[in-house]
Amino acid sequence: MTEQNNTYFQAMQQTCTEFEQAREARRAEKTRCTDQAALDAWYEREKGFKYPFTSGQMVAYHAWFNSTRNQSSDFEVQDLPWEDNTHDFVETLRAAGVTEFVITDHSTALMRVLHELAAEGCTMQELRKVVRSEVRWGGMDTEEHPGILFRT
Repeated sequence: MTEQNNTYFQAMQQTCTEFEQAREARRAEKTRCTDQAALDAWYEREKGFKYPFTSGQMVAYHAWFNSTRNQSSDFEVQDLPWEDNTHDFVETLRAAGVTEFVITDHSTALMRVLHELAAEGCTMQELRKVVRSEVRWGGMDTEEHPGILFRT
């Protein structure tokens, strides 16, 4: 991971943290609602607070988070987005400065998402093995996982 990747995804992480803190504060307000009208107003107001990121963006964030946590040898994507979230996923990777990523996902939708990635301009480069650290039986172990290298 590069400094640009880390800075971008850490900013996403901060935004998520702030959103969750604000949501908890709003939930505390809900407990102080004393009648149905106040509760109805709270629910109506709450509709205006949408999560700051799409599912595709969050899949990209989780790929960064897991790659960093597992000390992966490459930017690793263990879980791909659903087909309809692929655009946001790719755009987030590009915005974060991710130029290459390795897919190690084995999902049943893999073939469809590979085609979606191609439609977004990503190109398959080669087969590659990702080395990552994993917690196993209370200790750390290093494992190799087969994958496909893509360029954004």
